[in-house]
Amino acid sequence: MNIEILQAAQKILWEDHDKASAAVQVFPKLPNGLTPDSVRFSQPFRTAKAEYNQAFQALRAFNKQHIKTLNKVRKPRGYKSVGVV
Repeated sequence: MNIEILQAAQKILWEDHDKASAAVQVFPKLPNGLTPDSVRFSQPFRTAKAEYNQAFQALRAFNKQHIKTLNKVRKPRGYKSVGVV
């Protein structure tokens, strides 16, 4: 598969994941960061959470299958290009 196609597909999956994550984060939280039970059991939260879980699973499955190919084109961490002076 072409690298550009894989990167475009991964970008779409990340956008879906970010959109679903933002939808879950709009619900209220307690001071300790947990979601109250009354919110967790509400239908809108359950729908948003299910969409988030589905987007995360899709992204995880894609990365599992294509991560070696995608890592070949990325520069390693700490890579510095050498400039000619």
